[in-house]
Amino acid sequence: MFQRKALFPVPAILVLLLSACGGAAPTEVAEIQEESTVAPEEPAATEVEAATETPQIIASAWLSQFPALPAAPQEVSIPTVQGRSLAGIYYTAKVNPAPIVVLMHWAGGDKTDWRAITPWLQNRADELSHKVGFARLIGQVEGPWLDPSWFPDILPEASFGVLVFDYGGFGDSPLGEHTELDDSLAALEFASTLEGVNPDQIITMGASIGADGAVDACYLFNMAVAEDGVSGRCVGAMALSPGNFFMAPFGTADFTFSEAAAALLEDGNYVGCLGAIEDAEAGRICIDLGAFTSGTVPPTPFVYEGDNHGMFLIDPALTPFQPPVDENALQIFLQFLEHATGLPIIPN
Repeated sequence: MFQRKALFPVPAILVLLLSACGGAAPTEVAEIQEESTVAPEEPAATEVEAATETPQIIASAWLSQFPALPAAPQEVSIPTVQGRSLAGIYYTAKVNPAPIVVLMHWAGGDKTDWRAITPWLQNRADELSHKVGFARLIGQVEGPWLDPSWFPDILPEASFGVLVFDYGGFGDSPLGEHTELDDSLAALEFASTLEGVNPDQIITMGASIGADGAVDACYLFNMAVAEDGVSGRCVGAMALSPGNFFMAPFGTADFTFSEAAAALLEDGNYVGCLGAIEDAEAGRICIDLGAFTSGTVPPTPFVYEGDNHGMFLIDPALTPFQPPVDENALQIFLQFLEHATGLPIIPN
């Protein structure tokens, strides 16, 4: 289980909260800080007074620097290095700029696998005049990840930009030959340029081929930032059932999932891994990740009984046995987001 208070002491959280939104701290935030400073002649704050200050501090972490973009999701076209364009959908956050989550689908579906999870992370349902949804192809895999009734609560003020897309040859994107790794990186590069996005707060999550895409592209994006001066940073990547699917003979990657994850951890970024013990390589990869101890931050691996793969780990009835925590995959992901962004997301 994540140790939220141990990893982020209160002073460190406040610094991260104020810096994550970009720009100078708003006047309201400065006033909160001044009011919370106790002069020697004043009595210490009571427990009731301290409790009333917390919502103000939490709210200030999600203040907008600019007006929010309209809530309706936008269909977008993502350019790739091969000259193809990937079909995508951008869900705008209620704050501007905001962290963005890039979600990567598995081979059993397309961008509509995330049709319930995207508006949940966007957290703007009250602003939409109609139910937002995109049609799924007949025969696509169905599961509990399409039923938002069990999704965990998010703070009302918390809101992420979200980008979903179709890999080449899936959904509405033209076919490409072993292009998933390039497609994954193209999505991150595109996400960093979107209006309303804080490019220094990019998080990825994917399932199966998307699990490799989430970690591999996060690593490649940050490497491009360091070497080519590209703007932005991928601060965390969560993988559901990785399997080194992008390496030969199925792909073009010349590094393993574990090598990419290690590089991210060494640079202070977060890497999460969910895998079932009987699911081919996924369980072993997550177990091996847990043994990595030389990173700036610790890895967060979770291993499940059975052989559930990819999106089938997103189930309210499934919890990992290693470590033995009573939390489902989406609860784990919310905690992961809190640590990676330094922002409050989960209601107390």
